Amino acid sequence: ENISSLALESLNRTMEGPVPDVDFSAFCVEIPGPMEVTTVTTRQREVGKQLYEILTNHGFVYAFDLLSSQEIAEVFRGSKGFFSPSTDRSALPRLTPATNVGY
Repeated sequence: ENISSLALESLNRTMEGPVPDVDFSAFCVEIPGPMEVTTVTTRQREVGKQLYEILTNHGFVYAFDLLSSQEIAEVFRGSKGFFSPSTDRSALPRLTPATNVGY
């Protein structure tokens, strides 16, 4: 078993029903350049509709094929450093409700 299947299994045990899953692989495409025009594929529209339905009716979703295991590990490493007690946050802007920006 991989981490993703264990996480989904754990979520399913804590909810009254299973957490719906959404395959985001349709969005795993190369990022276009700043002047390139992109089009939304039929599959991407289907995923968008599926996600809207799930979040509207269930409130939770298990997203898979969105990030690689390496990308997830990198994000966790970064957040661990940011939330470390030794990190100086005094220079960071304070959270303001008007802009919803800050820490």
